[in-house]
Amino acid sequence: MTPRRVLLLGVAVVATTGAAGRAATTEYDPFSTLRPATSAEKRATHPVAEAVLTAYRSGRFAPLCSLFSPAEVKRVHGTLARCRQALRRTEHPCGSGCEFHVSSVMAAFLTERDKALHRPTLAWLYRVRDPRRSGKGELEIRLRKDGGRWVLRSDIVEAWSG
Repeated sequence: MTPRRVLLLGVAVVATTGAAGRAATTEYDPFSTLRPATSAEKRATHPVAEAVLTAYRSGRFAPLCSLFSPAEVKRVHGTLARCRQALRRTEHPCGSGCEFHVSSVMAAFLTERDKALHRPTLAWLYRVRDPRRSGKGELEIRLRKDGGRWVLRSDIVEAWSG
């Protein structure tokens, strides 16, 4: 074999094993499954999203504990009573002065298992206007179907720019 053929064979082997190695370590990308939520998903999850907005408007967050899955309550707080106690202490300056407007409702499969089980996570995205703050605010409420009902995920995200 000539040196040129050995080099080409070596490049082909490295390229083949490199591609196989990358395929074996490819991570799941939940954003590849991102899509707008269906009307049925919106109708089913709207009451839960509204309950979160009611908590933000009233400043009473303890009722949200009943919207989390029992496993989530146990993981984050230990018991339902501790969840309620922790959320009673939560204060939010928004009160009735804030305005919430739906920006979008998106769905995605966060894990490969969720995709295989066809169990999407829905995210209600709201634009928030608070007259006491400058800049733009956003609120993201994530919901997931658990045991036949839509439950609130503990990662409610609030962000402000400006």
